[in-house]
Amino acid sequence: MTLPSRISRRISRHRLAGLIVWLAVASSCIVFSEPAPVDALLMLAIVALPILGAIRIGPVSVIVTALWLVTVGLSFLALPMSPDFGGGLKHLVITFYLAIAAFILACFIAQSPQSRGVLVLNAYAVACVFAATLALIGFFELAPGAYDLFTNFGRARGPFKDPNVLGAALAPGLVWFTWQALTAPTVRALFAAAGAGLIGVALLLSFSRGAWLSVAVSFAIMLPFLLGWCRTRARQVRIFTAVATLVGVAVIGGAYVLQSESVRELAFMRLSLDQSYDQGPEGRFGGQRKATELILQNPLGIGTFTFRERHHHEEAHNVYLSQFLNAGWAGGFAYVALTLVLAFGGLWQALRGGPLQVPLMIATASMIGLMVEGFIIDTDHWRHAFLLQALLMGLIDGRLAAPAAAGSSNFLAPLSGILRLPAHLPGIRLPGWETEMFSRRGSRVVSRSDIRAGSAKAASTR
Repeated sequence: MTLPSRISRRISRHRLAGLIVWLAVASSCIVFSEPAPVDALLMLAIVALPILGAIRIGPVSVIVTALWLVTVGLSFLALPMSPDFGGGLKHLVITFYLAIAAFILACFIAQSPQSRGVLVLNAYAVACVFAATLALIGFFELAPGAYDLFTNFGRARGPFKDPNVLGAALAPGLVWFTWQALTAPTVRALFAAAGAGLIGVALLLSFSRGAWLSVAVSFAIMLPFLLGWCRTRARQVRIFTAVATLVGVAVIGGAYVLQSESVRELAFMRLSLDQSYDQGPEGRFGGQRKATELILQNPLGIGTFTFRERHHHEEAHNVYLSQFLNAGWAGGFAYVALTLVLAFGGLWQALRGGPLQVPLMIATASMIGLMVEGFIIDTDHWRHAFLLQALLMGLIDGRLAAPAAAGSSNFLAPLSGILRLPAHLPGIRLPGWETEMFSRRGSRVVSRSDIRAGSAKAASTR
C-alpha cells in the first residue's frame, strides 16, 4: 500500500470515529427513558473507537475511571443487602457502562484535543439548541400535543424525563454560548447570543433550582477568565456592550414570561425553600439527615435502592450521600476523590494557558457547577454529566501531553492590584485572541518530543 493511500485510509477512519462521537453527543438530549438513543451510539463508540485506532489513553482518564470502578465494584458487593436486587443490579450495570463510555470518549478527545474538543462542544451545542427548542414548543403549546409531551407539572422538560435534567443539561450549553457571544468575532457572536437567549429562556422555564445554581457557579468560575481576556479598551467596550445586551434581553424575556399568573406563581414557589417536599422529616432535607445517620452507622453501605425502599420514600437527593449509601465509606470517598481530580485538574490546566485553555475553562466551569448541583439532586445517571466528564478528562490528558506554548500572556496581570497577587506567576497564563481555540491561526502546541529535540540540538552545538 502506498503512503498516500495509507494516509487517506487513516483520515477516513478518523472521520468515521468523529461522526460516531458527534452523533452520540448531539443525540444526548433525547432521554425520555432508558435505554435512550445515545446509549446505542455510546455502545458503538466503545467498540468502534479502539478498533479505528482513534484513542489515546491518558493518566487522568485512567485514574478517574479506576475510581469509578472502585465505587461501582463496592456497590456490587453491598447489593445483596438491597430489597430491590434486580433494580439495583440494572442501576449499577448502567453506571458501569457510562463510566466505560466516558473513558473511551476521553481517550478519543485526548488523541487530538483541539479539534475533537471543539467537535464535542459543537455537537453538545446542537443538542442544547434542539432540546431548548422542543421545550419552548411544548411550554407555549406551539404544536398539537406538545404541551403534554414536553412539559411536566407546568415546567418545561423538553426531550428529557424530568425538568431538572433539562435544566442541568442546558447549563453547560449556556456557558459555552455566552463565552462565544462575549469573545468571538461579530457574526459568530451574534449567532451565539441568539443560542444563549434560546437556551436561557428554556432553562428558566424548567424552573430547576439546581440548574439555576449550576449556571451561577459556572459563571462565577468563568468571570476571572473573562476579566483576564478583557485587557484592552476595545475589548472592555465590547464586553460591556455584550453583557448589557444579554442582561437587557434576559430582563425583557423574563418580564414577558412572568406576565402569566400561573408562571409567576410557579417561579416564586420554586425560588422558595419552604416547600412541603423540602421541609419536615419526610421532606428532602429530612431524608438527607436520615441518609447521613445511616452512612455513619454502616461503613460498608446498605445497598443500592435500600434507602428509598426501607428508610425513606425517595432517594436522598444528594449524589454524594447516595454513593456512600450504595458503596460504603470506601466507595463514597472514591467518588468524592474522582470529583476532586476532575475539578482541581481542570482548573490547574486551564490556568496554565495554551490553545486548550478556553475549552478547558468551559468544561471545568460546567463540571464544577454540576458537582455543586449534586448536593441537592442525584446526578449519577445523567448522560450529559458523563459526556462533560469525558470532555474534561480528554482535554486534561491532551493538555498534559502538549504543554502550553511559550509567550502566552498572564491573565492575573490586570487583577494583581485588586487581589494583591504578583503579576507574573509562573505557568498561569491566558492566551490572546490569536491563540484561542476559535482562531484558525492558533499558535502551534509544542510537544515534549519537540522540546527534547530542541534540547539535544542545543547540546550538540555546545
